[in-house]
Amino acid sequence: MISRFLNVLALLVACLVLGPPAIAQETAAPEGGPEPTRIQIDLIQVLEQARAAVRAGDFEKAVGLYQVILRFAPESRVARIEMSLALARLGDRERAARLVRDIDTEGLRPEVIDIISRLVGPDRLTFFLIPEFFVDTNVIGQTKNDFFTVDGAIIPTDSNARGRRGFGYGLTFGGSYRLTDENPRTTLTLGTTLRDFEASKDDEQNLFGSVGWLFDFGRLDLTPSLAGAYRYRDWRPREAEWSAGIAAAVAFEPVRNTLGFRYRQIDGEGDFDGVLNRTSYEIYDTIGFGFDGVAFRIDARHIREVWEQREEQDNYEAIGGIDTTFVDVPWAIPTVGVSYTYRDFENPEPLFNILRTDREYEGHLELLFRDWELFGTRPFVRYEYTKSESTYNLFDYDKHEISVGVRAITW
Repeated sequence: MISRFLNVLALLVACLVLGPPAIAQETAAPEGGPEPTRIQIDLIQVLEQARAAVRAGDFEKAVGLYQVILRFAPESRVARIEMSLALARLGDRERAARLVRDIDTEGLRPEVIDIISRLVGPDRLTFFLIPEFFVDTNVIGQTKNDFFTVDGAIIPTDSNARGRRGFGYGLTFGGSYRLTDENPRTTLTLGTTLRDFEASKDDEQNLFGSVGWLFDFGRLDLTPSLAGAYRYRDWRPREAEWSAGIAAAVAFEPVRNTLGFRYRQIDGEGDFDGVLNRTSYEIYDTIGFGFDGVAFRIDARHIREVWEQREEQDNYEAIGGIDTTFVDVPWAIPTVGVSYTYRDFENPEPLFNILRTDREYEGHLELLFRDWELFGTRPFVRYEYTKSESTYNLFDYDKHEISVGVRAITW
């Protein structure tokens, strides 16, 4: 996560935040004074060469060029910030932190201040805390597969119970610990999700964990990970589930592709002992890419379910989505997005002998409050509306969900 953040910010700082004129302003003579000297003009050219090296992934060359600039303009904020980013990409976080530890941040955009604080401050231990509130009108909800990443670790947090009728609330919290700093960087993540549904008096507990490795090859990142989870749903029917998975993500900015496999064992309890017992094998491929503030996602899945007391089932799922930061307001960063999901079930549902097909439409709006800093990060609020249309009317529903939380708490 930090690696990708640094990679994007290296160009963001260079091209958008500081801008090419900044070094000229720092080295130029006062207004009304003599014209810029030959050395000042040469420094601007060296800066452009350093930025070209960053774009090409040659961070060692970029560091050498930034050192030339600092030899003649040692107080240049532009050169110090950009050189620190290049050093961080080379894994030399100590030198990177020294360059920007005492830098004057007045006038810099929040994105730049964030990256400086990440370079200077320790971030070996990271916590996440995400409360959520939701309400919907369906009888039984459809499985919703969610994933989030913590410094390269891919975490599954899917939940069937989020679709229960009425009001509910939940809390996801946990932590991530970076075991090693060298390449590859290794991160261990543990967490839990608790949910309660007031109308149906149901509740759900999830425990999840993963270990991920980040291999940094300059412009190319490779992130394999192993994940496991246990979930217990105390609702009718009661179910206990174990799952394990392996995934690998390859990032070549601006494209990221994740290919993974997940194994799930679900056991029914009480009156449903044995009836709902099944084993699930899932293969998925997710492609994400973005530019100019717009992010696209394409997701394809094949799920085979082997039931103890019914015929095997093959399910296919395709998802397409788009997110964009449509406007920049002073106090928040708003993001709006939509997605479409298509599910096809190969065999009829055993209860009513219905061949099931689902179409799901989703839209969301999220606000990230840039000025409300909380332990080094910022809170967010998210509204999500989902409408599901199915040939099996048990899975027709409308759902409204509100989530509030913080992205990460870093010490």
